[in-house]
Amino acid sequence: MSKALTIPRVLVVDDDLQMLRAFARFLGDSCEVVTVECPVAGLELLRFSAQPVHIIFSDFRMPKMWGDEFLRRAKEISPVTMCVLMSGGATDQAMARRKVDEPADKIVHKFLYKPFSMNDALALIREAASHFSEASR
Repeated sequence: MSKALTIPRVLVVDDDLQMLRAFARFLGDSCEVVTVECPVAGLELLRFSAQPVHIIFSDFRMPKMWGDEFLRRAKEISPVTMCVLMSGGATDQAMARRKVDEPADKIVHKFLYKPFSMNDALALIREAASHFSEASR
């Protein structure tokens, strides 16, 4: 299969099962959605998977590891993968927003406030697939 026809692979890391189900249900026809509840499992998937991940959606506040730390580690493993941080709590949103705006630390491409439209997520997935294709040339 040519790179132009590659189906985008999406990793969603969130301890909220409803959020994981929503991604799988709404985006499963447009891309390959892989969901994990634990950031450690997400890092393992990135390390050992034969298939690249085009974009990661990560919750900000999770047990064992916060989303910004997870995305920093994920970027070390897969530098071309686009990273999106998500949060629903007002305090978390302010803290996470600062992570996105840090110019020296451009790990996070975009911040999504929960709840958000899956159409917004799909637009980011399309952008990531294009970015990944260009970076792979």
